[in-house]
Amino acid sequence: MYPLGGILIGPLVAGYLVSLFCRLSLRRDRKPSWFLAALGIALGLVATLAATFQKDFFQPSHWSSKVEGSAMLLITGVPAAVLAAGVAIPLVYFYGQKYAQSHPKP
Repeated sequence: MYPLGGILIGPLVAGYLVSLFCRLSLRRDRKPSWFLAALGIALGLVATLAATFQKDFFQPSHWSSKVEGSAMLLITGVPAAVLAAGVAIPLVYFYGQKYAQSHPKP
């Protein structure tokens, strides 16, 4: 279990998925929803925890006894969620502005 290496996975996954979902929204001629940012952050967090804990993420009985498992989840999850939000929220804003430029108000 290496928490610091997995933290970088979250923003990468969140950024890629949010940009993909926003581009799909634009292709369907819809304004990207802020829900897409929340979905990207959640999926990035799951990817971070899976990359950090690997198969032990699904088997709490195998977590090391030196550090409590819930503490490791907080040490890894909170920074990953903050970084993923820092990537996902500006992306939804950017694609929302892109939609607004292509659909001017009369």
